[in-house]
Amino acid sequence: MKTPRTTLTEQLVGFAWAAWAELGVSGWKGPRAERCIDPEALMLLTGSLGDADARLRDESLDWCATYRDLLSRSRLSHLHKIWPEAKSWQAYSAASSKVTGESWPGAGSARRRELSGRSRLLLQDRPALVGLRIRAAFGATARSEVVRALLLDDPGKGVGAAEIAEEAGCTKRNAASALTGLGRAGLVTASRTPRGDLFRVAKGEALAELFGPLPSVRTSFLATCRAAWILARGLDALEKASDAVRSVEARRVLTVAAPDLHRLAETPSSPTPGRDAWSDVRGWAVEWIDRLVI
Repeated sequence: MKTPRTTLTEQLVGFAWAAWAELGVSGWKGPRAERCIDPEALMLLTGSLGDADARLRDESLDWCATYRDLLSRSRLSHLHKIWPEAKSWQAYSAASSKVTGESWPGAGSARRRELSGRSRLLLQDRPALVGLRIRAAFGATARSEVVRALLLDDPGKGVGAAEIAEEAGCTKRNAASALTGLGRAGLVTASRTPRGDLFRVAKGEALAELFGPLPSVRTSFLATCRAAWILARGLDALEKASDAVRSVEARRVLTVAAPDLHRLAETPSSPTPGRDAWSDVRGWAVEWIDRLVI
């Protein structure tokens, strides 16, 4: 039974805890996750949450230190540029830098932290960890991320290079290079359309057999984390604003989150004319984030 949450930020703490627990941090254990967990997106979300849950912060840092080889600093740097600004990230990034011995983007100052050493990652049979299994085989590279993005996509649709680059968290040039190499290996095919080339995984069944099981939910974890953070940060900040201000600002927050929500095929109901839009938007956001909690 889920514990009632007062704010959207508290709801997001529950979502982050469940995702980190699936990765193997010491914490609450729930049902198996049915979406592929993106560790860099999860780091950005957790760092943005700041001190909302000190144990979540510290145990996630323990995981980052223990499994540094499964993280991509270059990818995190790229995603940090398109992540909504969060002051709390500076301290989290600095702490990550201290515990991993790497330089992470946007780092401020941080005190020394004692790690618990309790993180235990089990890669073998969890659908949510398919991306990490690919990294364990091929390294935390753009090529691994391209394989993940295509493997989890609808094989009948195909994906454009720009969308692949965004999901992979790399430049279009690096995505193109990865696609070329994977094409030469016979793992990716391309088809020309009026909108540009669309790419598909060529040996999906074989790759699924190799790296599966695959999650049943195939939507972008990055888009999920980013949209949820935009909604939580923006709507929680309006809690004590006047009705007129928060109604206008709630519509703006929803507009900012709209591209990621569209990518997730989520369509919030339009605020009722004449009503406080904050109440309508927040009500929908509470229900949506509640569905995200594993």
